[in-house]
Amino acid sequence: MPVECAEPEHGQIIRRFTRLAVVAAVAVQFARLLRVVDYQRIDFRVYYAAVADRAHTHLYDFWFRIKGLGFNYPPIAALALSPLTLLNELVAERVFFTVSLALVVVFAIVCVRMLPRRPEMWLSVPLFISFLIFMMPATLTLRLGQINAVVAGLVLLAAVLLERGSRFAGAGSGLGAALKVTPAFAIVVFIATRRFRAARVAIAAFASASLIGAVAYPSETKRYWTSVLWQTQRVGNTSSQFNDRQRSLTSHGTVSADFSNSMRRVVSWLPVGGHIQTAVWLLLATIVAAVAIVRVGIAFDRRSYLAAMTLASCASYAISPITWGHHLFFLGPMALLTVGDGRSRPRVMAAAVAAFLVLDPIEQGEGSYMSLARVGLCIAAVAFMPIDEPQATYEPRAYAEHKTSMIAALHPSTAKRMLRRVLSISPKTANEGNAASA
Repeated sequence: MPVECAEPEHGQIIRRFTRLAVVAAVAVQFARLLRVVDYQRIDFRVYYAAVADRAHTHLYDFWFRIKGLGFNYPPIAALALSPLTLLNELVAERVFFTVSLALVVVFAIVCVRMLPRRPEMWLSVPLFISFLIFMMPATLTLRLGQINAVVAGLVLLAAVLLERGSRFAGAGSGLGAALKVTPAFAIVVFIATRRFRAARVAIAAFASASLIGAVAYPSETKRYWTSVLWQTQRVGNTSSQFNDRQRSLTSHGTVSADFSNSMRRVVSWLPVGGHIQTAVWLLLATIVAAVAIVRVGIAFDRRSYLAAMTLASCASYAISPITWGHHLFFLGPMALLTVGDGRSRPRVMAAAVAAFLVLDPIEQGEGSYMSLARVGLCIAAVAFMPIDEPQATYEPRAYAEHKTSMIAALHPSTAKRMLRRVLSISPKTANEGNAASA
């Protein structure tokens, strides 16, 4: 009897410690980021002022009094934020901050629960959750008042619904794309990997949300999709160089900070003309997208849906014209997926490097050098992030024998199988496609 009771008591202690650790992490983030100064939550203040001033100024003609920032999201985002304009600006900012922090916590807990493998060490769960709460993308989102916690939550919802086989799988990606266009890459991935039902749901969700935005903001909708979306200079400088003096998005000075995490930034350093740079960027983006599609398909076949959406997100970060640090939410789960069960030393070392870049204690997401390293991290994640099956048995040679990385693609038989997957329908995806069509 004592032996049988010991295990439940041990489990209860672990659960209590985990809850205590999560509460402590949330309390620390809340306390250190709640204060309001001139540049704190500046992005939310731009959103609030632009939506509140709509009666006097066109949504996309509004420029905030600090740094001349404007509203750059689709009209449905303005409609979603409009209820907050009924509140005082300070109260609205506090409400938005609290909701965003809650979404970060939910994102962290769900991601850790969806991991196909975790180290057996009992500290791993509270450590992983705390890591995701404190990681740079989450901290920067909360400090700037960005909407990325909402977008990341919607993309993660897509992974949850896919895992459960829900008929609404894909809705999260569609709604995320309606709020912020970058998650639309997931729809391309659904189509390319022949997850047609998820693709249809995502497109329907995107179209429905955009239509609601068009009804509320008709002229703004036309202008956004025909003009504003293509004006990347409204968001930042695609040709950002090294600038060690400009250390912060929220410091006084130019809005075009030199620390984009996009591959486009690196291509802009080539000593060739702008058209050639664009061609090179499009070629590299196509290669990264193709690799991502192949590897997401593998993740779907292995029922590793968190890995699938993480790979799609990392690819979108790399190929987007401009990617700021607060966009990079899924680099956090990428680091945890790389750890696996913690028995492979190379994987643990790779995850430690990734975790350091994601936490970014040096530049906190607003510096030239670490952002350049994260460009490489996004590309490396697409190519080499391990893809483990849920509750898979550990093998010392997981990279080669389980084909959990692109290293396995170097073997001719594996490469042939991967190419066949892109060009033809596998039995599993064929059955799914036929069932969806029926």
